[in-house]
Amino acid sequence: MTVVQNRRFQTVELENSRSEYLKPSPSDLGACLRVTVIFTTQEGTVAALRAAQDLARDLQLQIVLVIPEVVSFHFPLDRPSVSVDVLEQRSLAFISDSGVDAEEVSIELYFCRDRKQCLQRILVPNSVVVIGGRKRWRLRQERKLEEFVRSLGHRVISIDVSPKSEHSARFFLH
Repeated sequence: MTVVQNRRFQTVELENSRSEYLKPSPSDLGACLRVTVIFTTQEGTVAALRAAQDLARDLQLQIVLVIPEVVSFHFPLDRPSVSVDVLEQRSLAFISDSGVDAEEVSIELYFCRDRKQCLQRILVPNSVVVIGGRKRWRLRQERKLEEFVRSLGHRVISIDVSPKSEHSARFFLH
């Protein structure tokens, strides 16, 4: 198993790990509860990070950006087609674009074969999850992701990103 860690960035190869080691223990959570932003698209993730910042500030939550990076079966999990450095820089750029202070966000990158299975294994029970996407996302992957996460029993906040203005977003709590 390859694990790269620093204060804000962690990568884990999910299939080579046991799921009970991936979920934070009560001592890891301490007094800090979290709001989880699941990576979708650039604009969706940026909007979701902005919304998570507002939520985190009001409720004193930690913001966690979760990136389930699906690795093709053509590549071993410890050698994905995109380097960890590139994924880390992309994540930091999204955080910067959102206007959220990078120190307020923890980034968790999971290398996996199946995104849904990964999320099912890593999300803490009853998580507050923020997912961003475009207004007409009923036919989009973000809508399916939202429905899947909700079916697991998590609280989902949908951020509707307007294509006309990257700064406008609407909250929908389901």
